[in-house]
Formats: sequence, structure tokens, C-alpha cells
Amino acid sequence: MLMKTFVFFLFVVFIFSGCGQKNTQNQPDETNLKYPVYENCDSVHSNEESLACMGEKLNLFYHYMLTHDYAGNITNKEDSLILWLEIDTTGQLKAQKIEHLSGKTDKEIDSVIYLITEKSPAFIPAKYEDKKVPFRLKLPVILTKNH
Repeated sequence: MLMKTFVFFLFVVFIFSGCGQKNTQNQPDETNLKYPVYENCDSVHSNEESLACMGEKLNLFYHYMLTHDYAGNITNKEDSLILWLEIDTTGQLKAQKIEHLSGKTDKEIDSVIYLITEKSPAFIPAKYEDKKVPFRLKLPVILTKNH
């Protein structure tokens, strides 16, 4: 019997870095930070609504790509990953690093993740005080075998 790979996304945790001025605790002054906006997410949402929409859309995007377009590449693979991503000032999503929580790197999974990331729709970039800034985030991903 063939085993299908099931991809489960926990949640999206955003790390603000390189977003303009920092306060004394090395965190950006979020009152002047406008989060990036993902395709089909309304740009007039609050930061919290943009964050939730972006997390949902990214989860759906990676899930679809991993279970449809690239499912054959990761059949019978199990792993927990942290994707360290950046949305640059042009709105392009880039994978900065892939961390395997198992401690064992899997070049085949990494290759698929980098390919999927390159195919992501563009974002409206983050802005800090009306200046486009890079926006870093991490996305936990769990790959499990589904019998």
C-alpha cells in the first residue's frame, strides 16, 4: 500500500528584525511598522489581521505544494522543520535557512522547500515609517506519513 505524505503546519511565528529603529530592548517600535501583505489579503487590515491572513495563506500555499506538486519528492519522509524566511523590500519571499529539528539534514526536503519558496506569490513589503524594510519570520512545518 502506498503511503501518502501529510503535511501539518502548526502556526506562524514572526520575528521582527531589520525593521528600522529599535527601542532599548532591541525590538522595533511596532507603532510605525506595517506588516507585509500577502496575495488576496486586504492591505487595510490591522497588523494582527494581516499577520493572521498571511499565516493562513502561507500555510495553505506550502501545504498545497507539498501535498500536490512535490508530494512525490517527499514520499515516506517524516521530519519537523523550522523555515527561516524573509520577505525582502521588493516583496519576494526567500528561504534563509531550513532547520531540521531531528538534527539530520535532508537535502531532498531542503531542495523542495527552496523550490516552493521561489514560487510563492509576491507580498506587499513591510514598511517602517513609510520605508520598505525586510521582514523576517519563521514557519514551523511537520511532515508526517499518513497510512
